[in-house]
Amino acid sequence: MKHLQKLKDKKGKIVIFTRSGCIFCSRIIDLFDENSVKYINYCLDKDFTREKFKKMFGQNATFPRVVINNKLVGGYDDTVKLLSE
Repeated sequence: MKHLQKLKDKKGKIVIFTRSGCIFCSRIIDLFDENSVKYINYCLDKDFTREKFKKMFGQNATFPRVVINNKLVGGYDDTVKLLSE
């Protein structure tokens, strides 16, 4: 995943919005951890409310939401696709 190496080299700011019990949230965190990519993880009900999440990402947004350098990438599939390019 070429993009992962670029993120490590450039030290891009990665923010992940997750919720407990979400398998795709765990998978995206594992992907970044396994590749030593640093990120900030915000968890539902600990760091933000569902209402704030909906305001930020829309009524139909799912978990996780990944933001890289202040640009929304999307969920797990969107992130893996971007990192595979």
